[in-house]
Amino acid sequence: MAPRQEDMPDDDDHHKKPTDLEKHIMFWDRDGDGLINVSDVWHGFRDLGFSIPYSIISLFIPLLFSYATQPGHAGAAAKRDPRFRVCVSNVHRTIHSSDSGVFDPRGQLDQDRFDSMFTKFDTENKGHLTTREYLRMWKSNCDPYDFGGWLYSFMELLTTWLLIQKRGQIAKADLRGVYDGSLFYIIKESRQQQTKEI
Repeated sequence: MAPRQEDMPDDDDHHKKPTDLEKHIMFWDRDGDGLINVSDVWHGFRDLGFSIPYSIISLFIPLLFSYATQPGHAGAAAKRDPRFRVCVSNVHRTIHSSDSGVFDPRGQLDQDRFDSMFTKFDTENKGHLTTREYLRMWKSNCDPYDFGGWLYSFMELLTTWLLIQKRGQIAKADLRGVYDGSLFYIIKESRQQQTKEI
């Protein structure tokens, strides 16, 4: 017997517990309403210590990804949001080609795939990737016929590198913390503490 329409899960409410991809962007949901505004993106990047020019560039994120996350987009025509807000519960729809592939289609981080990806490029088992290894990892995921996908993934790579590299090295624990969003809160708190001490 086919399920009744009212019994079918809504794409916007497919789970109660946030996925790792949702946690990855919830840092920018400053008021916890499930929507990320353009101003939230600006303030979030500034809280993480990004420069004014880079934070301005970051405003392309909601412009590019807002529509895909709007309610109704998966099953019916969605309305464009004139405020370009990103709906946190639908962020899995922004998973694009030429990415790292560590998230499943619903946005859960596949730990085995993450470990395998890191080990493949951390050939000396150092616990970190050099900048060269990190670039090789990005390049290995790129589909040469997918300009948009590899451009998005390069911007993600560059942002992550600027945020967490230490002496040109990307620690595995820090990269994992970026994927699930936990590191963003640590960085923000650390920066606030440093400001208080000045």
